[in-house]
Amino acid sequence: MDESSIAAYVREHIEPLPHPHYGPRYRVAATLKDGLFLPCVVIASRTRRLELADKRLKETKLDERILSTFVCSGNRLNHYDIATLSVSPYAIPLSHLKNMGGETSMMWTQFHVIMNDNKEFIFGTTFLDEFFSMPDGYSADNVIRIFPAQKGERITAEGIYRERPFFECLIAGL
Repeated sequence: MDESSIAAYVREHIEPLPHPHYGPRYRVAATLKDGLFLPCVVIASRTRRLELADKRLKETKLDERILSTFVCSGNRLNHYDIATLSVSPYAIPLSHLKNMGGETSMMWTQFHVIMNDNKEFIFGTTFLDEFFSMPDGYSADNVIRIFPAQKGERITAEGIYRERPFFECLIAGL
């Protein structure tokens, strides 16, 4: 896909996840030209990333650690490797994510998720909210309600569903 096709698809079909520094981020699944399916991909603005990198580098006087963050970290995906995009089964709708609350302990946010069959599961993250693992047989579309855990709440479920790693595709035109 070319960059304009990707931008058009996400604007038309995907709810943006706002980010204070990176701007709107679009959470999708992507099938690559070689057939590989990536269920967790964020499409974001290349321009916003470059502007933020420039700002941070000026503020830190070219600190090598800051430069390393922008150049050497993260999972990148080239737009020209993408054959198709679709809705990610791991992207909880923003209308529900807004209810997850804040930190429940140092560097940790825990929250409860109610699915469309009224089953409840515990989820948690260390500040990444783009994608979450889902219980067997469920997708993010099954989420009907989220409510925050109480500070210091003990884990009562067998497991916690955590954030998922993802790839980023930075494109012009967003």
